[in-house]
Amino acid sequence: MKKSRLAGGILALALLSTAGVSKEFSVGLTAGTIGMGAEAATSITENLNVRTVVAGFKYSKDGAQGTDITYEGDAEFLNAGLLLDYYPFGSGIRLSAGGYYNGTSVALKGVPAAGSSYTFNGVTYTSADVGDLNAEVKYKKIMPYVGFGFGNTMAGGNFTFGMDIGAMIGSPTASLTVTNPTNNAILAANAAVEEQKLKDEIGNLPVYPVVTVSASYRF
Repeated sequence: MKKSRLAGGILALALLSTAGVSKEFSVGLTAGTIGMGAEAATSITENLNVRTVVAGFKYSKDGAQGTDITYEGDAEFLNAGLLLDYYPFGSGIRLSAGGYYNGTSVALKGVPAAGSSYTFNGVTYTSADVGDLNAEVKYKKIMPYVGFGFGNTMAGGNFTFGMDIGAMIGSPTASLTVTNPTNNAILAANAAVEEQKLKDEIGNLPVYPVVTVSASYRF
């Protein structure tokens, strides 16, 4: 609920801050790697627009990996951006820069089947030793954005189709824990090694890719 209010506040603030500059504005729908949502834009100068984007979705999936483990997965995507679009040729191609609030997170809980075994840092443990396995990946809340795209909602006809290709700059963080019901100190240490391996792998992803399409109407 707090995230939704924050995203809505960013959208309202951007529109209010430009209300005295331009009598025209556009609203539209957008979909892509940041989720599905809405965007609004208005012009600052002939070649410069300000645009806000609010998008997201939730996804949950439960299942099984063979007969050894059942899992519960939850992914939440919530993104709110404030962008400046510069049109070097007056319309068409745009260069975009700004920032996003990124509330994206992915959580996975695994429950081992009784009698199964698992290996952490080269050491094998029974399901009774391991307990539940929990993994989570999150992004930084505030991330700078750079990209380019097509479509100028402040030029041409009232209806405009657009596209954005860019990236939010910043690596995600990760955690990996086991409940360890037997309080096995060696298991805890080996699980920590596996967690660090996951953090290192995730840390090699320096950006969150953004690819979106949009359809807007100018008033």
